[in-house]
Amino acid sequence: MKLLAGILVLTGLSIAVACVTSYLSFVGVVESKEQRLQAAGTIAESVDLLVSENIQFVRSIASDDVLIESAERAARQAEAIGITRAPNIVQIGALEERYKDTRVLKADISATSFLEDKARLKPAFERMFFTDRYGLVAGTTRMTEDFIQSDEGWWQETMKSGFHIEDVTFDKASGNFSVEICVAIPGRSGGWNGVLKVKYNLRDAQDYIARFKQNETGYAYALSSNGRIVLHPDSEVRNLELADAMQKLGVRSVAELVGLAQKASIAPIAGHKTKV
Repeated sequence: MKLLAGILVLTGLSIAVACVTSYLSFVGVVESKEQRLQAAGTIAESVDLLVSENIQFVRSIASDDVLIESAERAARQAEAIGITRAPNIVQIGALEERYKDTRVLKADISATSFLEDKARLKPAFERMFFTDRYGLVAGTTRMTEDFIQSDEGWWQETMKSGFHIEDVTFDKASGNFSVEICVAIPGRSGGWNGVLKVKYNLRDAQDYIARFKQNETGYAYALSSNGRIVLHPDSEVRNLELADAMQKLGVRSVAELVGLAQKASIAPIAGHKTKV
C-alpha cells in the first residue's frame, strides 16, 4: 500500500509538473506572438510615417511660390505660341519633335535650381519635374522622356484630384523599388496650374526597415499588395513572390511555408498597399 501510494504521489507530481510546464510554455508563446505583433505594428507605423513625411515634403515643394510662379510663366509662354488647352495627338507629335533636345519651351534657371536644392535635401528623390496647366514640362532636375505629359493618366488624375501616387515599381538595373508621387501645383486664382512629379526611391525605407531585428534572428520585410517582396534586407529576394523568396532563402517545403505564415507578425502600412 505504501509503495502504491508512493507511485501515485510521484505520478501526480509528474502530471502537475508537466501541466505547469505546458502552461508556462503556452503563456510564453502567447506573449511572444503578442510582442511580435506589437513590434510589427510599430515598424509598419514607422515606415508609414517615413513615406508620409516624404509625400508631405513633395506637397510643400508644389505649393512653393517659386514653382507656382514658374508654372504660370510657362503657361503664358505656351499661350504665346498658340497653346490654350492640352495638346491633341497631332500637336503632341509636332511639339515633341520641335522640342526633343530641350524638353522645355524655355529653360527656367531659378526653378531648376530650386528643385536641385530640394533634391539635395532628399537623396532618395531620384528625379523631379513639373508641368504647366497644359501638360508641357516646365522644369526638371533630369531630362524627361517626353515633353508633353497631358496625355498621361497620372497627369490627368492629378489635375482632377490634386494628388496621385503611382504603384511601386522595380528597377532591375539598380535593384531598387520606387514610387512616383504626383502633386498638383495650385494656381493664383484657384484651380490647378500644373503638376509636380517626383520619383521617390524607397532605399531610405529599405535602410530603415533593415535595422529591425526580432529575437536576434528575425527581421522585418514588406510585401506589396500582389504578394511580391518590396523591402527586404537581402537584395536578391526583392521583387520575388513570397514562396520563391522563401525557397531562395532555404525554405523548401510547403509545410515550412505554412509554418512561417502562421508565425508571421503582419501589420499594414496605411495607405501604401504594403504589409510588414
